Amino acid sequence: MSARTQQIDLSALRELVEDLGIQVATWSRRDDDPTKGQPLERAAAGDAVGTIDAMLAKLHRLRSQLVTEIRRRDDAFMAALDEKYGPVR
Repeated sequence: MSARTQQIDLSALRELVEDLGIQVATWSRRDDDPTKGQPLERAAAGDAVGTIDAMLAKLHRLRSQLVTEIRRRDDAFMAALDEKYGPVR
């Protein structure tokens, strides 16, 4: 993962966190009277769940990219050690 990719992914996550904050704040301002429909508040709650799902998906992709890069780096490091000092595994 390049620094640019990481910035894009983290930027998107920041935006989702900001959206989630607004959505949860809207939901938290609901009236607990069950006779009131409050469609805006209910919609915000549903949107918050969708935003959380999107965040989890992005985090999973970011984690996968990071683990892949770590493994590649570790493999390259071990290969360099093997070349310099002989097999160390």
